[in-house]
Amino acid sequence: MLRQELLLAVLDANAAGLNQVERDGISFTHPVHLTVLATMNPEEGVLPQHILDRFGMYVDVEGETEIEHRVMIMRRALAYGSDVASFRKEYAESTQELATRIAAAVKLLPQIQLSDAMLILAAQMVSQALCAGHRAEIYLLEAAKALAALAGRSYVLPKDVE
Repeated sequence: MLRQELLLAVLDANAAGLNQVERDGISFTHPVHLTVLATMNPEEGVLPQHILDRFGMYVDVEGETEIEHRVMIMRRALAYGSDVASFRKEYAESTQELATRIAAAVKLLPQIQLSDAMLILAAQMVSQALCAGHRAEIYLLEAAKALAALAGRSYVLPKDVE
């Protein structure tokens, strides 16, 4: 588990856009932009609210329960483990199609419009989830815009926010 003071230092550097390193007489500052991805086991404890607020998104991951899906996961994992090159070749076309869709979405993203209704919906959802601060609304709306762009739309629908 990452110590909280180290996690806060990473989050602060990212928020400021700068990382300053000072050690053994060396002083160096460089720009930083990163996305912090973290996993957490609830059995290890809960992070304080002021740290949880620094994360814009939370995903609850549960194990697959349907047998056919579990078998498919095992087959793919075994195929990848036994022959990475063949595995990549098998999925190269679908991977390229996805990359093309993502590139188009990135170009469309600046044009995405957020209606007042979507702002209100986001605020309601975040309020019901008892989120601290306002980062949750911002990240939720950014994710909704990304989904709309991926769908090729210049507007956000309630399903994107949900």
